[in-house]
Amino acid sequence: MPLARVLGVLIALPFALVLAATASAAQPLTPSGPAPTLPASMGKAAKADPVPGVTPPPQNPFMAPNPKNNVHNDAWMTDNYAQLSGPLRRAPEQFSTTIGRDCITLTFDSKGRLVGTCTDLSHGPALYLFDPQTLDTLAFLQLPYVPPPAGTNPATNTTGGAYFYLDNQDRAVVATADRQINVYAETDANGQAGFEQVASYDPTPCLPPDERMPSVLPDNQGRLWVARPHVLITAEAAPDPDRAACRRR
Repeated sequence: MPLARVLGVLIALPFALVLAATASAAQPLTPSGPAPTLPASMGKAAKADPVPGVTPPPQNPFMAPNPKNNVHNDAWMTDNYAQLSGPLRRAPEQFSTTIGRDCITLTFDSKGRLVGTCTDLSHGPALYLFDPQTLDTLAFLQLPYVPPPAGTNPATNTTGGAYFYLDNQDRAVVATADRQINVYAETDANGQAGFEQVASYDPTPCLPPDERMPSVLPDNQGRLWVARPHVLITAEAAPDPDRAACRRR
């Protein structure tokens, strides 16, 4: 399936809750409200007309290929889809699933599968692996959850894993609600996809006691950077957990 088709479908559709770690079939949305008065499809196939002179953003060597590695497409947060074409209305299809959660970040691994963090107010973010052809849930892992601080609107709380990036080994790198930076690899045990935590870094010596992290990103040396007001924190030697340490910049 063309990636543009998946992106076009996902932009418009809500996601939600799966309580099991095993694979589960997609549950399509049930139409509601008044019946539509327009036909399901109008017009004809379009001809591609790319915008010339758009330079793709630089590729970070420690992230999955642009523009499929984080919610804003690349390390520069450009929201730029210069490497992809839009849908051209050639035999379009509509497909959907409901999982009871909102998926803030959706990325694509090297097999074209969707890796996302999807959240609700009761459980916080969880990792999902979706089949790009069917939107079946292939794997699920609940991330560490700590309720947001008092006075925080839970509906606008984006710390704890709403944002993450997919690295160059198909691993999700997540700043979790317990104030750790965790790395989760995809697994395949007897044909069953899953997730496994393979590394964890502790930036709390550089954080105020009550502060949580919205996200983390790597630089071109593989160091992990966390942004907070007036301070940047790096997990030095991040690829080696035994030597990881945080520094305020």
